[in-house]
Amino acid sequence: MIGLLAQADPDTIRRTAEEVLSQADYAEAGGPSLLDRALQAALEQLGRLLLRFDGDGGAGSIVAALALVAIVLALLTAVVVFLGRLRRGATVSTVVTGPIGRTPVSWADEAERHLREGAYREALRCRYRETLAVLAAADLVDEVPGRTTGEYLHAVTTALPAAADPFATLTGRFEDVWYGGVAVDVDDLAAVHALQARIVDAVPRRTVGAGR
Repeated sequence: MIGLLAQADPDTIRRTAEEVLSQADYAEAGGPSLLDRALQAALEQLGRLLLRFDGDGGAGSIVAALALVAIVLALLTAVVVFLGRLRRGATVSTVVTGPIGRTPVSWADEAERHLREGAYREALRCRYRETLAVLAAADLVDEVPGRTTGEYLHAVTTALPAAADPFATLTGRFEDVWYGGVAVDVDDLAAVHALQARIVDAVPRRTVGAGR
């Protein structure tokens, strides 16, 4: 394999890489990503280096060309593995499960119970659901069975831009812990509580506490 690639010209190597990454499995909406552009630039630079060695002859030239081909292969492998993980991560369910329509107080009470029992992961989930319940009670979002965290984030960003940043951070923490298996402790829950306070502060005063 390396021998064949060593005989290929730089343009052929670059075109091969582009064909691999242009397959539907690796396609991304919205045009080339930062990763795509970085890969393109790297391949162009490697292609120029390979071109310098072309026709020079000598054992040193062959070794250098093989080394560069190995770099290209390693780069392609790393990108394919990364994109594979990215695709797998995108297919992980981020649907917000559990009952809807519960009051913020109900979720808060459950969060406190989990906190006392040391069940920090469950406590964080309840804090996230409490926040959704507050926003739903204020008619800023609709709690819908099967709705994803991304959909809730979009809804909050649209309906309450002032809470977009803290809610995005809260959503990220919830996803990391509940779906990504990241550990959570008392300090993390305190940070989540602070995020909640910022979100609630952004809710119009006449609606804060509705449904409680």
